[in-house]
Parts: sequence; structure tokens; C-alpha cells
Amino acid sequence: MSGQISVIVVPDGEPEHLAATLESIAAQSYENVEVLVVGAAAELDLPADKRVRAVEGAAATRGAARNLGAGAAGGDYLYFAEAGDLLPEDACHVLVTLLEETGSAFAAGNVRVQGERSTRQSALHKDAFRKTRKGTHIRKFPLLFNDR
Repeated sequence: MSGQISVIVVPDGEPEHLAATLESIAAQSYENVEVLVVGAAAELDLPADKRVRAVEGAAATRGAARNLGAGAAGGDYLYFAEAGDLLPEDACHVLVTLLEETGSAFAAGNVRVQGERSTRQSALHKDAFRKTRKGTHIRKFPLLFNDR
């Protein structure tokens, strides 16, 4: 396993939610990761981690922000996150392993989001990721459209 993951983060919401998301990315067991936070660099409080950098740009929508990040990404794989998303420490490892094992071009995983006091299951992802589905297709399982 050697492919680099470019994690594009859209920093909507509270600054502490962005910090929690960046901490969960920094704690990944898979270390070949670059993190691109899309927004006004002067307004972002980014950690002193050489893998994390700002992508300057004011995007009108989350989709436009993701496009800006993807355009600046240097990795083999793209992973999209928003402030408040928390990644289990093996998330990147599991996704890259499955992509390389199956030859798939797309992988998605379950999501928990940070609330004011605790994390909660993302309602959009709950049904789509109730179980692992290797080698499926979005036409065979349309709930995958709920993923980012």
C-alpha cells in the first residue's frame, strides 16, 4: 500500500470542529496523507503539521470548495471531509486497502459527526453503510449517492 490520500476539508462551522477534524486526520494509522483546507488562509487556524496546508479561495458552495481542493491535490486518492467529521484512526488504511484489493475507483465509508457535546451517526450515511459492500456499483445500491 503506497498511494497518497489527499483529504480535502471544507471548514464550515465552529473553529473547534475544524480542529477536531484535523486531529482525527493527524491520528490516522495510514500516514501517506496530505490535508488541504479550503478557505481564506489568514482566517484558518491550522496546526503546525507539514502535511496540512491551506488552499486559498472563497467558494460559493461546498461543492465549489471541494473542486478547489481537488484541483490542488497531489494524492492518488481524494477523501472529502467537513469540519466536524471525525475519522476513526484506521479509516484511510481501510479505504486504501479496499480500493487496492478490489481495483475499484471509488470507496466510501460511514460517517459520525461532531455535535455540541458528543458525536452522532450521520443520518445520511446510516442506511448506506450498515454493512460492507465490496465491488458494488452506485446503480446497484443508490443509497451511496448520499455520500459526499
